[in-house]
Amino acid sequence: MSKRMLSLALALVFCLGLTLPACAAEKTDGSAGTAGGSTVTDAKGNTYTLSNPILYTIDRTTPPFGSFEGQSMFSDETEIDVIYAVPAGTVLTAPKGVMFPVDESWDVVWNDGTPSLVVYGTGGEGFSSYEMSDANVLWVFPCHLTAFTGDNFSMEGHTGTIAFYTPDEEHAAANPFTTQNDKPSTPETPTAPPETPSKTAFADVAAGAYYEDAVAWAVKETITSGTSATTFSPNVNCTVGQILTFLWHCKGSPEPTIKNPYSNIKEGDYYYKALLWATELDLIAGDGGIFNADLPCNRISAVFFMWKAANPPFNPAAGEKQLFTDVPIEGFGYQAVYWAVQKGITSGTSAATFSPNATVTRAQAVTFLYQAFAQ
Repeated sequence: MSKRMLSLALALVFCLGLTLPACAAEKTDGSAGTAGGSTVTDAKGNTYTLSNPILYTIDRTTPPFGSFEGQSMFSDETEIDVIYAVPAGTVLTAPKGVMFPVDESWDVVWNDGTPSLVVYGTGGEGFSSYEMSDANVLWVFPCHLTAFTGDNFSMEGHTGTIAFYTPDEEHAAANPFTTQNDKPSTPETPTAPPETPSKTAFADVAAGAYYEDAVAWAVKETITSGTSATTFSPNVNCTVGQILTFLWHCKGSPEPTIKNPYSNIKEGDYYYKALLWATELDLIAGDGGIFNADLPCNRISAVFFMWKAANPPFNPAAGEKQLFTDVPIEGFGYQAVYWAVQKGITSGTSAATFSPNATVTRAQAVTFLYQAFAQ
């Protein structure tokens, strides 16, 4: 069976031409992952595009997909909850910052033995697009985040496994693995699936949002609360005063021992103790004068505050590899950025950039803290 892969050079052009938000990708198609849709998402919310619409979906428990004979050499097949049927020849394209791993393949015989399918660990190292060229094949894509240094890249973390089935022309119209007993005798009116309740009480924190767990954790641990009883305002910019207060609560709200060095900061300010604590730990410069706690906090400052508070040992490896073109090795915060990426607290806003001056939202701030201190 042949595989036709796009060249590495062309795949990298595709990869660099797409966009991926700093914390998670959002669905770009209202019918993502359903028949007629042209996008699917992985477990982390990254969105992949298809050159052809989805024909139908196959439940992971439907025979012969209910169980495997054999083991994958690259991923756990239990990650696959649904299989998307698409026409043979469909090209799958990953979002920027996500790629398919080293090219490998293995054979699987399904329990009923009909048909016998070949499963590919598709793509080559560095590929962001792949043509599913053959019919009657199950294609398994274990996907990974990537980081670039110049022309070189590395796989940074597994972000999910997605699977596709390419039926032949005879079976393109309907799922051939649904038995006659499974088919309803009369047409059924589709019903909308019940909404999954959010883990929080906030109307603007949807179930499944990338920050849902972080918000729930932050509220439970009294690190922060909502902007009202029913809202968290996840997309509102986070100020320096807020993120220092979040971090102070995250570290147990210790009492500061220094005198207030700031002429414009009063004891009644909500961030008063957090600011003194941060000054005491040298998270911020305590050289007197005025401190503007209402300034929006940027990405590099956020990870710098967390890095200083975590107090990890100095890592000489950070000086050997520049991760992002906009964060020089000798520049401010590079050790902090390197630490944050290595711990999986955050990644770049693209394969080559970190966007150090981009403002952090409230959702991003609590997600950073959750990844750094709750795991």
